[in-house]
Amino acid sequence: MKLAIDLGGTNIRIAQVEDGRCLNKVSVPCLAQADSSTVLGQLFQLIERVMNGRIDGIGIGVPSVVDLGKGIVYNVANISSWKEVHLKTILEDRFKVQVAINNDSNCFTLGEKKFGAGQAYANMVGVTIGTGIGAGVIVNHHLYGGEYVGAGEIGALPHLAHCLFLTINFGTNRCIALPGL
Repeated sequence: MKLAIDLGGTNIRIAQVEDGRCLNKVSVPCLAQADSSTVLGQLFQLIERVMNGRIDGIGIGVPSVVDLGKGIVYNVANISSWKEVHLKTILEDRFKVQVAINNDSNCFTLGEKKFGAGQAYANMVGVTIGTGIGAGVIVNHHLYGGEYVGAGEIGALPHLAHCLFLTINFGTNRCIALPGL
């Protein structure tokens, strides 16, 4: 049995997953404006609430670019205190199970490919619209993450500001503005 976690700027959702079925689902508002340790504490409490002896792994989707090798999340969207969090190490040290981390839109898209509407397609894009907007990309039946799993990250699209922001370098958080939209 695994724990699946969706960490967002509005809510944190968690479920026990067994044989492709979500069990014991819990959702709480995320304390996104709090400091990093408060948000981590909230995540710990939620995991402890559903953790049991049968859990042998945790998968977590974050609205962020991720260093998959090191399990580090950078500049988490809508959780401003999370600039660089070594989330994989933190969770593995605390809960003593293997942890996998990826971008939340990639997790959504991979789930649709494996269990949902994307099963029949070799190539697809899954778009997520929540507190922010993102996308995951499947190419030839495989998740394509690109550098820091940000291949599908569309960026910020503030329509009232009449400006489109596209991330051009995921490691440095630099953006380019295209006015006139």
